[in-house]
Amino acid sequence: MRARRARQRSLFDTGYPDHEMGRGLAAISAALDEHLEFVDWIAEDVDRAGRSLMGRAGLPCEVILRCGILKHLWQSDYRELEFVLADSASARRFTRIDPARPPKRSALQRCIRAVRAQTWERINRALLGTARDDGIETGRKVRIDSTVTETHILNPSDSQLLYDGVRVLSRLLARGRRKLGPDAFPFHDHRRAAKRRKWRIRRVRMPRKVELYRELLDPARSSSPRNPSPSTISSRGSSSR
Repeated sequence: MRARRARQRSLFDTGYPDHEMGRGLAAISAALDEHLEFVDWIAEDVDRAGRSLMGRAGLPCEVILRCGILKHLWQSDYRELEFVLADSASARRFTRIDPARPPKRSALQRCIRAVRAQTWERINRALLGTARDDGIETGRKVRIDSTVTETHILNPSDSQLLYDGVRVLSRLLARGRRKLGPDAFPFHDHRRAAKRRKWRIRRVRMPRKVELYRELLDPARSSSPRNPSPSTISSRGSSSR
């Protein structure tokens, strides 16, 4: 059976360095020591995934928990986490791994991925409850960091912006007519005509471009419907109810 707790720390352990990140790791480690039930939750998922009975003993559940938290805290992948655990004394102290035998990338990936998303959410809710009771955090605001992916961006030309306006307005108006009925307000879909003029503008030069821009403004203006009468809206609303 996989061990739950990590081995006892050495008497020569000097603790975390007097640095902002060191103090932060020490505070997180102390908070985890107050919730020993987290280790049992991790053990349930890891035991469910199963492991081979051959080879070296698997990582203790406490180490898996702390390695997963460190990976998320420093936003590193498994290859970077392998190097950090082999290189950083503070990371080894926080995760409580054996300094002489740091885990490999494959072992970290296999163990951390065995923990279900429901378990991480359960741990997060428990920590949030403790922070709320201690007056540290209310949990009413959440900050989310999104992943940035390099991609091509269309050149924001005037013709493209005008066409985007016609396309979005026409889509919203078509959706409104489906809900209110075909007689709610007059509407003509000019998306195809605006798209053709947009591509023609890109292929011609001045002064022909000015004439095409004037032609593109016509469907942009006509995409806005005339204001329907209040009686039409009220009758449509009462019939829908």
